[in-house]
Amino acid sequence: MTDPSEKKTVLVVDDDDSVLRVTMRALQSFGFITIGAKDGFEAVSAFREQHQALDCVILDMSMPGMSGKQTLQSLREIDPDVPVLLASGHSVDEMRDMYGESGFAGYLQKPFQIATLNDAVHSVINGRQNS
Repeated sequence: MTDPSEKKTVLVVDDDDSVLRVTMRALQSFGFITIGAKDGFEAVSAFREQHQALDCVILDMSMPGMSGKQTLQSLREIDPDVPVLLASGHSVDEMRDMYGESGFAGYLQKPFQIATLNDAVHSVINGRQNS
């Protein structure tokens, strides 16, 4: 296990620029290092280059171009063990029905509170299931 005082790095993937910026700023205010990607293609590229330094991925599931599901599958091909926190307007039960076989570590229902974001990311990084 890593040193708890060590800063954790989170890849945030969202096609909505305002959601991406607010999420990254919130995580930075909680002490996380963030990397942003505006779509699945950017996410896979960033992940390929930096996956060994990443502690968690927050992935928007509704994106044009490369869908969230396609992005998740591509990330899993690179590193099947990375904790992925899915973000969507769908309910957690719908997400489990749609993506359960893809294996995700947690879920954030949009719109989410900043405190919920912090709790979810800490929970995923610490290896606990967030539901």
